[in-house]
Amino acid sequence: MPIKTTFTNAALETNYRIRAAEVSRITTLSIRQVQSMAATGRIPGAAKLGEIWTFRVDALQAWIKAQEQACQRSSRPIATGAVVRFGSASSITPEASIDEAFERLIRKRRVNLRATNG
Repeated sequence: MPIKTTFTNAALETNYRIRAAEVSRITTLSIRQVQSMAATGRIPGAAKLGEIWTFRVDALQAWIKAQEQACQRSSRPIATGAVVRFGSASSITPEASIDEAFERLIRKRRVNLRATNG
């Protein structure tokens, strides 16, 4: 299911605020990560109102855009999915590596479940 990354028209108003759960959904960070980053000042426009973290939408949009631009300017090498095995490189698609990781996880959980149930 694609992640909705657009803001509603009401959210585009200046000073409109959203909660940490919405920021989490937009950024795909966990709510705990969003709260931690807000508490340390790494997400601009954050304010804790009572016990609830809220975020100014316009500041959040500007921050996300700045993060995108920083990634594009980065001089770090981009991951290609190539894996070195026995001194040679073989190409593995991201989908294949995700599928393999998922299969390993399922196998491990089944083994653990069998061990728990006897």
